[in-house]
Formats: sequence, structure tokens, C-alpha cells
Amino acid sequence: MNKLTIAITVAFLVASLPSWTLADTNLDHAAQAAAFLNKFCIDCHGPELQEADRSFSSLVSSANESNVVAFRNREAWREVLDRMNLGDMPPEDADDQPSAQQRLAVIELLTTELSRKPAPDEHESHAVALRRLNRTEYDHSVRRLLGLEQMLDDPTVSFPPDELAEGFTTVGQRLVISDFLMSKYLEAANAYLDAAFEKAKPVEPKIFALKAPYDPRHDQSDGQDREGEYQHLNERPSDHGGMLWLKEFGVASAAGHYRIRVHASAINRNHPYLDRIISVPKEDPLLLAIVATDATAINKHRTTNSTDVTLKSFEVRDDDPQWYEAKVWVDKGYCLRLAYPNGPSRVKYMRHQLMSNHRDSFPNFIGKYVHVFHTMHPDYDKGKGPVLAEEFLQEQERLKQAGKPYDAFGVDHSIHIPKAWATFYSEYQGPRVRVSGVEIEGPLPSDAGAEAANPYEALFNGSLRGDEVLPAIRRFASLAAGRPVDDKSFAMIAELFKTKQTVMSTTEATRLALKTILCGPDFIYHRTRSGPLDDYELARRLAYFLTQSPPDNRLIRLAAKGELSRFSESGEPSRLKVETQRLLSLPEHQNFVEAFANSWLKLSKLGKMPPDLTEHPEYFNEQLESAMRSETSKYLEEAIAKNRPVRWLVDGDQTFLNAPLARLYEVPGVQGLQMRQVKLTSSLRGGLLGHASILTASANGIDTSPVVRGVWVLECLLGTPPSPPPPDIEPLEPDTRGSTTIREQLSKHREVVSCRHCHQRIDPLGFALESFDEIGRFRTHYGSQEEWRNESWIPVDSSGQLPSGESFADISELRKLLVEKVPLVQRNLVSKLLVQATGRLDDPNDAADVLAICRDSPADGFGIRDLILEIVCSDAFRR
Repeated sequence: MNKLTIAITVAFLVASLPSWTLADTNLDHAAQAAAFLNKFCIDCHGPELQEADRSFSSLVSSANESNVVAFRNREAWREVLDRMNLGDMPPEDADDQPSAQQRLAVIELLTTELSRKPAPDEHESHAVALRRLNRTEYDHSVRRLLGLEQMLDDPTVSFPPDELAEGFTTVGQRLVISDFLMSKYLEAANAYLDAAFEKAKPVEPKIFALKAPYDPRHDQSDGQDREGEYQHLNERPSDHGGMLWLKEFGVASAAGHYRIRVHASAINRNHPYLDRIISVPKEDPLLLAIVATDATAINKHRTTNSTDVTLKSFEVRDDDPQWYEAKVWVDKGYCLRLAYPNGPSRVKYMRHQLMSNHRDSFPNFIGKYVHVFHTMHPDYDKGKGPVLAEEFLQEQERLKQAGKPYDAFGVDHSIHIPKAWATFYSEYQGPRVRVSGVEIEGPLPSDAGAEAANPYEALFNGSLRGDEVLPAIRRFASLAAGRPVDDKSFAMIAELFKTKQTVMSTTEATRLALKTILCGPDFIYHRTRSGPLDDYELARRLAYFLTQSPPDNRLIRLAAKGELSRFSESGEPSRLKVETQRLLSLPEHQNFVEAFANSWLKLSKLGKMPPDLTEHPEYFNEQLESAMRSETSKYLEEAIAKNRPVRWLVDGDQTFLNAPLARLYEVPGVQGLQMRQVKLTSSLRGGLLGHASILTASANGIDTSPVVRGVWVLECLLGTPPSPPPPDIEPLEPDTRGSTTIREQLSKHREVVSCRHCHQRIDPLGFALESFDEIGRFRTHYGSQEEWRNESWIPVDSSGQLPSGESFADISELRKLLVEKVPLVQRNLVSKLLVQATGRLDDPNDAADVLAICRDSPADGFGIRDLILEIVCSDAFRR
């Protein structure tokens, strides 16, 4: 059928439709919806014109069919519903506009129809995709099974990254297994089992009493250190020399808990130097951290590396030496170091600035080690300096040719030798942490009252009798599978164990059997089949959804009794609700919050493109990234714990801050480095859109993009992502010559026909967020502080107009408009939670359940905890 024929056919069908009015209640839903499209939409999305590459001709042509047939193209109808809920269809500049009553009537009938489950012949059969554990789930699961929750090493670090689907790492179609990944499973299982068997060995505690110097350094020495009394930390761990290695302790000879006591005090927090030079806020307490790192790591002693784990941090009191104690887990083969996490950074640059601004404080260092021709010298002359430097080099060459002692390292050598650093620090009165004693005891004996013994420890310590081993392995296999393993499934493992027992020790054969279980399909794969889940499958799905770990003993017992699938007289799976409430109260539910925030809000991008150290030293010096992530996690935890309404995600009036993050937000009265709940008095920061974590993750570290941030709002918050460019069309680069601001550039971009439709939706949302820079600080102008002083800055214009015609002046006014879109936020949240829980995408039955949950919500919407309960009780979750 050619295009002309199609156009004639659609025109005939359109003409046969009645002119749609609110009174046409005698029409069925299909005819009412099609009549609405005919009257208000078909001119721009019909056979002759397809704005945004969208045609509704087929939707109109199905008007005379039954509702089942007419609403078969659910994806297209859902897009119509989304755009009407947003209020941007028909667009504000359209000649013919529906009344509010007409718009509401169609929204309600589309919601009703799309909430119905598709008929069996209404969509193609969706094969159930195998879904394996993702990397995080696998790590959490093995740790739980083997009692290694506190293990520092991560054996999955070499796994290939899990492939993302709409930001999620739980989607079955993307979680495939390759030969390479299988080899990594085998390596990881070995590492976990090494730790489990090692942990089961009896060990004798050792006691270490360390005195200064703990780390006999040969470079960047501190001239104020006193042998036998104390040694100092005076810079951030990322700088060379930023760690104090406890050399006498060496390497942990056995894994276990260690009691570590450090006698320390904070020195010179209120230093005499310019704040911008030291870049450490005087109002913040100095931190002391105990750090463990793999002893095989490169540069393990005096700077950071990828295996570092901060075991404990303390806020150190000023000029008042105290004992700071922690009981921490240390892996075998790890060494211990002390660090000053919020200390000065870039000490070479800092030293250079101190010479220029505080020359009188460093007479010995300048007099002995800083040549007048070096740029660090306070009297450096830009004209004479290079000439004098060249004369110095020529003199060294002359001495060399004469066979006399000479300086072979050039102009900078004198300032970097250990004696120079020692002299500099002997005169330096900046902040430092003084460590005057360290005591270490461990590994400590297990405290049966404080920690539950692993029920399978007897498998690791060899205490079982010969006839007890195989039944214990079977119980382990059942716990790993989350259900009793049947004889057929266990037969292979039993045969392997018996065969290997003839050629190796029982311990080695046991280890091989456990390794087989940890790499086997019953453990690695979630049970996936069509139809309702049985109780064991429900237990596993619920546990991995809310804790990222296998079901615990209570869930397994309930599953064995068939109670999880049992319905109450009211028709609800009441036991499933009770267990959901229980799991949400466990500390492990923080794993769910972190995983869901990383996927839904795309916080996994945070830290991938950090800001420039020179432009934003506070991001690093004040550990803002960690505080940003913590704010959003605690905000979501609060929303779940207190059953906050979905609206709270848009305009909540509280958040969680520590002093550094409060300074970034310009919120007064917050002191200390611990996160605490804070009431917001400004509308700038209300809800998720004010979180620096999201604003930083949606920037590139250098500048911001209204397009990227606008897409984030549409996709992550409202669940109405813009369409990608058609794959057969090359991206167009509009002519932006003559434009000076991002707003002008995007205005020119919208002049390109193929770009206009999507950017009308994207750009206004992004403009509002231009009020925040690349680390989420509020701004009124673009450019650096220097540009502001020179008045060469460009003011930020955060105003905009939505396609629905509503205008706003700034982020506060946009937030008020977004409150009206809370039903969309709620639907998007339900949809994303279902993806997290089930690992399914684009399932028409799931989409119907999502709409049904939202349709039945109270007038003011569900609380977020209630939403989770509704999801767990839904058909979508239980199939």
C-alpha cells in the first residue's frame, strides 16, 4: 500500500469519526480516544505531517475496532498518556486546545484501558530471560554464606562491568555469562574460600606498642617530629607522604578483629596563614583515619591506592592528646597506615604560596634552600631570574668539567631534598595531626555474644566427622540455592566430593565441592520460569530486592511452610507484607537504597568525571563527594522509614548535611563532619533537584549542560525520556556563530527542524538547573571568581517556559510546577522499583500493573514505603 493510499484511508476514517466532545459518553473508549486525536493531534501527527517523527494515524484507524484491538499498540498510547499528563500535548501554541475537562476525561479513559492486563493474543509471547546475580549481588551473597561480611578484599573487582539497561544492573537480558566471566567466578570463589578457611584457623593474638617514628621517612620529613615522642601527619593521603605507615606492625599475619588505639591531638587548626593557601576550613575538626591496604599494592606505604579501606575515622581534639580506639577487621596480608583525610593538598603548591605571602615565617628555609633565581623565592625577578638560573646551570657544568662537586639536578633540586622539607616543616605552623602513641592487639578471639557464629564454620576448620561432611555440604548447597536441593541436583556434587576424596584430603575435597556450588547455576542464577513464583522464589526475589543478599533463615522457614504466597481474607499476601516491613528495618536495606539510587538517579556516574582540583579544591579537601552521596542515600532512607509522600522527592523541606556540604549550600549553623538532618529555609534546595550529588553527576567536571540536566529530569524524575535521534539521520550541527551564551546556542539549535520538538521539552528544565555549577554550588553568573571581579562574567538566566505554556523565573518556581506532575513521578518510581525487583524491562503486563497501582492510589498519593508494599503485593512482583 503506497503513501497516497494510506493517506486516503486515514482521511476517510478520520472523516467518519465524530467531532469529539465531553458529552460523547455513548462512544466506547477506543472511539473516544481516537476522536480526541482526530480533533487535536492528527494535523501534526498524521499522514502528511509527523512532527518529532510521530504519527498517530494507526491509532486513529483502529477506532472502529474493539477496545482490545484498538489499544494493542500500548507503547504508543502510553506515550500519548505521558504527554497529556505533562500538559505539553497539544502544545501551547496549537490553534485548537481541549478544555481541562476534555483532557482529564481522556487521561482517565487511557489510564483505565492501559491498566488492564493484555489479552494473551494482544502481544507477542515474552520469553523469560535467564537472570544471573550481578556483581554486587554475587559479592554480598558469598560474603553472607561464608560469614565474610567484614572482609576487606573484593574478589569481584576484576569482573567485567555489568551491562546497563536504562541505568540498571538487574535486567536479565543484559546479564549474560561469558567464558571470561566464568573464569572470574572461579578465581573469586577461590579467594572467598581462602578467606573462609583462613578465618577458621585458631590464632594467637599479638600485642604491638609502637613509638615514633612509626614511619622512618626519607623524604618530606617533618622537622617538628621527635623520636620516641611523636610524629606528624600534615597533608592529605593523596599527596606523596600523606600516609603514616605503621612499619613495625608490618603485615597482618592472620585475618580477624584487631583493637587499635592511637594517642593523638590536633595541632594548629587555627593557623596564621591565609585560608585560600591552606584550603582547610578552620571551623572543621581535624580527622585521623586508620587505613588498611593490600601489602602487595604499588605505593602501598605513603600514598593512596585502589585497595585502601578506611577502617575508622576520628575527629581529633585540639591540643589535647587523647586515646582513640577502634575494633576493626583486618584481612591477612594487609598493612596498616594512619591518615589525615581532610588535610592540606598539593603541598608543593601550598609551600610556593606560603613563600610569597608569609615570607617572614620561613627565614631558614628561604635562606638555606631557595635560590633567588627560583620562582618560589619572594624576591624572584621575572626579568633577572631566568638569567641567574642559566648562570647557575653554567656554573654547575663548569664544576662538572673540572671534576669538582656540582649540583646535577638543576634549579629545583635544593628545595626538594629531605633536609629542605624538614626545615620547611620545622617553621610551618599550619594544621597537622600529632601521633604520640599506637597500640595494636590482634587477631582477637571471637566474641560469641557479639557476632553469630557461621553455621558452616565446621566445614572450614575440619572438625566434622567423615560421615557429617556430605550432609553439611548439602545444607550449604540448599542455603546457596535458597531452597532444598533435590537428590538429582546434589548427585553431581556428591559424586565429585567422593571421587576427589580418594586422591586428596577431606578438607581439599570439601573446598572443591563448595567452589562448585558457588559457581553453579542454582546459586548464580535466579530461578526464572513463566507463571507465578513459588514460595522459595518469592523469598529469593524479596531478599535480593530489599537487601541485595540471599534470603535469611526466617524467609526460608516461611517459604517451606508456604506462608509467603498465602493470602489473607482481605485478598492480600499479608505475610509478604510483614516480611517486607521487616527487611526494610534491617541495616542491610541500605544496600538496596544505594543500588537503587545508583541506577534510578544515575549516581553511579558520581566521581567518574570529578571537577578540576585547582578550580574546586574543596571538593577534594573537604571530601564533598562522600557527603553528597551520603545526603541522597539518607534522604531516600528517611523517605522509606517515615513513609514520606512521593511529593517529598520533588519539594521536601529537609535534607542531610555536614559542615562542608552546608558551606557549599550556604546553609548556616551546621557544624562537624557527621551528617545530620537539617530543616531548609530556602526553596533552592528542596527535593532531589537540589542535591549536589545529582547536579555533579549530571555535569562533566568542567562545566554544565542544560541539555544533559534537562534529559535527566525527563528521564529519571518524570519517566518521560525524550526520543533518541533517528538512527539513520546524522546529528546536525546548527550554526551557532554569533551566540555568546548557552541559551543563545540552544535557541539556534532549536531552529533546526529535527531538533526543535525534543529541545522544547528538554531545554527549559535544564535552564532552571543552570543556577547550579558543576559541583552543585548556587550561582548567579557564569565564570570564575576572577572573572566576576573583572566584571567579564555572564549572568545566569534560569527562566523558561514549558511546552504546556507554564512559565517560571527560577528553580524555585519550576519546582512548584513539578509538584503538579507528582503523579508522573509516582508512576516512574513504581516502574523503576519493579525493574530493580524483577529484572524485567518493557513487559506489557508490568506496565499495566504500574498504572493499576497508581490509579488506585489515595487522592494525595502513596507514601514511599506504602508504594514498596504495593509493589511487593502486585501480580508483577509475584510472577
